[in-house]
Amino acid sequence: MEIFVVDLETTGLKGYLDDYVVEIAVMKVDLQNNRIKLIYQSLIHYDVERWDEGLRNSWIFQNTDITLQKIQETEKDIETVVLEVRRILQNRYVTSFNIKFDFEKFLKHEIWNINEEKSNTKFAPCIMISASEYLKLSFKDNKVKLVSLHNAKRNIVSKKSTILKNNQELALKIEEKGFHRASYDSFYASCILLELWIRGEYDFTPKIYYSHSMQIYGTRQEKRELKIITNIYGKSTIINSSEYTKEWENKPGREIMNECKNFVRNADIIVFSALEVDGRYFVGRGVFDEVKLAEKLSKQVFFIHTKVITKHYSLRIYNDDDWNKQFGIVKIYSL
Repeated sequence: MEIFVVDLETTGLKGYLDDYVVEIAVMKVDLQNNRIKLIYQSLIHYDVERWDEGLRNSWIFQNTDITLQKIQETEKDIETVVLEVRRILQNRYVTSFNIKFDFEKFLKHEIWNINEEKSNTKFAPCIMISASEYLKLSFKDNKVKLVSLHNAKRNIVSKKSTILKNNQELALKIEEKGFHRASYDSFYASCILLELWIRGEYDFTPKIYYSHSMQIYGTRQEKRELKIITNIYGKSTIINSSEYTKEWENKPGREIMNECKNFVRNADIIVFSALEVDGRYFVGRGVFDEVKLAEKLSKQVFFIHTKVITKHYSLRIYNDDDWNKQFGIVKIYSL
């Protein structure tokens, strides 16, 4: 499962009508492998000569290495950056250290329109709120005191953190950028998210659709694969089509297939399996159509075999006369 963590640097705290986003960074957090990847980072060009003195003397220009000259000279304008970021975050789960600031004040509005309605973006829990609830620094009127990114990093991400070790190369590159840069803040927000996730303190429950052949229903293979999915994804809601066999007993096949496709549409992750024959993996027409629909919808799709779940697979038609067992063939490849 992947969550995209966003951070902004802006000219102020008021929001999109009064302030400008001058830098944005996006990290991809892989909850399965505890890996963080820098997906996007860019300064944004503005004609700063047209800004008033208040904007030109913003805190960001006085306290970081982002300068008015850099903003003036950077090539990408707001329209270009918006288009690129929207493509990355569309149909994805996203969050930030402070969703109320980054999204409620900026990214959910024009010109970005990164929200549930316009870009089908889904929101994972706010990292700041999750960290604050975990640390419970103090309570006032039954409310948790919100912790800063610096304090959350200091109290949750130790120097011996396995998260930092797993992402050491990226951490070194991020440190070179310096403090109060979008890539720095989004990286350490991602580290905090992963630390909380590992400790069971990040309240995120993805929906997983387990797509598999009716020949696998109720077998040892099904039990084994469900155990693997649970072990890897931890807290999750698993949608298992074999649990609906009694309900579907008198329904026509087309109606059952439509319901399965709705499972795909409503799931965050699709994990599919196959029947193994002489060392090759085959799926019937139903599983084939479900996987192809998931790919079309840009869902996260994984193939499960033996003890491994992988996204490095190919699925093609093998025999379109054999709808039940060998309609499609799965091949696994390595990068």
